[in-house]
Amino acid sequence: MKKLILGAIFLRLLVMPFLFHPDIKVYSFQASHLKQGVWNIYEREEFVYQPLTYLFLGSYQTLIQSLARGLNNWLADSSGGAITNPSLYWYLILLKLPILIFDLLVGFLLYKLMGKKALTLWLFNPLTIVLLYVFSNVDIFPLFFVLLSCLFYKKDKNLLSAIALGVGAGFKMYPLLLLPFFLISQKDWRRMIIYLAGALGTFFLILMPFMGPAMLQSSLVSGLSTRIFQGQISLGFGESLYPAVIGLVVIYLLAYLKKDIPMENWIVILLLTLFSFTHFHIQWLMWGAPFVLMVWLKNEKARPLLLVATLLAFAIPLMYNDKFMGASLFTPISPLFSLVPTPFAVVQKVFDPYVIQGVLHSALVGITIMLGYKLLKDEQH
Repeated sequence: MKKLILGAIFLRLLVMPFLFHPDIKVYSFQASHLKQGVWNIYEREEFVYQPLTYLFLGSYQTLIQSLARGLNNWLADSSGGAITNPSLYWYLILLKLPILIFDLLVGFLLYKLMGKKALTLWLFNPLTIVLLYVFSNVDIFPLFFVLLSCLFYKKDKNLLSAIALGVGAGFKMYPLLLLPFFLISQKDWRRMIIYLAGALGTFFLILMPFMGPAMLQSSLVSGLSTRIFQGQISLGFGESLYPAVIGLVVIYLLAYLKKDIPMENWIVILLLTLFSFTHFHIQWLMWGAPFVLMVWLKNEKARPLLLVATLLAFAIPLMYNDKFMGASLFTPISPLFSLVPTPFAVVQKVFDPYVIQGVLHSALVGITIMLGYKLLKDEQH
């Protein structure tokens, strides 16, 4: 076990300093305001995450000040010269260290939930390594609390499970998407009410000191939070149907009717449905990564469809018109990588890349329907 973990850490240290997505610089700069005594970041910056992300990252930067001299100036530097800073590699290691710690903690929880094979698959899965250390994914923080909630729930510690889920939502709101599954699986109405109160109560207690118009606009109803409503079918007269919402409602109702289906199956189906009908950020794929792994280990027959769905979900964001969806991620090695065209730009010379995005999304819809049928059918036999 020790060799396994040391090997995983070494592999991650090979990636951490040499790949750079600008998101880490943006949210780390915003978090640096905590060192200056700024408590409510939403009144200073358009911060798209929930308060615990700011407080955690800001507190971490306060702890490492002696190890990161010059970091504040680098974070505030919006010029192209920031990428050639001689301390760049060290800064990237320091800023990604919390991600590494939570990555290992998620692996530990998977070990407690599923055993050593789950831990091994998590530690040496190239897709999660890319999501975490290339795109500097802060979704690993709430993901830890989601899995902690699952572990408490498995041990029948209902209130602790609810609180853990609420704390996860205090980092980023997506754990609330999973709340209905925990409520549905409760044994009686009393436990359901306790769970609902514990999760939402914890979440709102975290938000309360920061509540106001600034937080409402930058976080709770930001473009990221409301993207689920952007895919729509017009009914005329200004009214629309939202396919993603329809899909989520259907899945929640099916989960209520078929309570014998494992929760991880429902979570995978729910998230793939959400991604199928939403212009999603590649970082969102981290939400379902451990649950895909659980289904992979439990249901061998579903693996081909699961693999295709995962690869399609990764391929779609790579076709976005985004400079940092290509070789520009390697600019710490050489600024010349920024001159390499993105997949979007390459395809655009011969075909419409938006059509390809639509085809990939449509294929994901079809695969999700088939995978959902497979996961529900196999569990009933």
